[in-house]
Amino acid sequence: MKNKSNEIHFYKKYFIFIIFFFLFSYTYSQTTFSLSLSQSAINDWRTGEVKSIELASSFDTKNLLRLDTMLINLNYKFAFGALYEKIADSVPAQLRPSDNVIYGEIVLRYQLGWVLDPFVSSSVETQIAESFMYVKGRLSPTSAFWDPVISQESFGLAYSYYTDLSLLSRIGVSLKQTRAEIYTKLTDDLKTTNIKEAYKPESGIQWKTETYFNIDSVVFYKGLLDSFGTFKNLDVWSIKFENEFQIKILKYFGVILRADFIYDEKQKRELQYKQNIRFGFIAMI
Repeated sequence: MKNKSNEIHFYKKYFIFIIFFFLFSYTYSQTTFSLSLSQSAINDWRTGEVKSIELASSFDTKNLLRLDTMLINLNYKFAFGALYEKIADSVPAQLRPSDNVIYGEIVLRYQLGWVLDPFVSSSVETQIAESFMYVKGRLSPTSAFWDPVISQESFGLAYSYYTDLSLLSRIGVSLKQTRAEIYTKLTDDLKTTNIKEAYKPESGIQWKTETYFNIDSVVFYKGLLDSFGTFKNLDVWSIKFENEFQIKILKYFGVILRADFIYDEKQKRELQYKQNIRFGFIAMI
């Protein structure tokens, strides 16, 4: 237990290091911040009474640091939202997170003057607050801060393109580690029914592509396609596909359209998706 505690403490310090390295480095950066609010109220004979209010915030920054022939990409993402739901008078009102992620990544690329550059990368991702899902009409906790936490290291070849369209695509060998304390859904081996594993290492291939595109002066698109397949079973891949359009109506007010899709059999044996349209404050720094 002591070794596990030391290991978790190490990764917390590692994550904090990424944040401070981003804050105090002089870089070319692309940063977006948004704060949005949505509300709905329904009361009719078909659906009954449903009231909901959601407040969501996000901070996403991509930084590029040049050190001679070395390129350093620093990525940091914070997204958190709170959803208040009142389904009926007989059911207590619920307040639970909607968006709920904090992510940090560093990518080192060595420029050889070729089309492809060798790279190494390291990332860590976890939740900000305890999350819940409905199970038989009741809220059941599914995760918490640093439980689980996913870290991933990769090395291979990368291709980049920077104009009006910014693109970074890379493929390489990857080591993925998932750690948990209480919420062991992603780490537990179903074959060992008497043991709840809290650590799961996986080695395989990662292919990740990030794009950023100013379609015009008021429409901005960013996308992410991240796939990972283990060497044990390259026939089954986990895939994350994120899309976001930001449409400015006024200088600091606009519409955010998101459509995210995830397929990961360790999480759920069907396609997961999240789609929403929000109005609110948008700032690009």
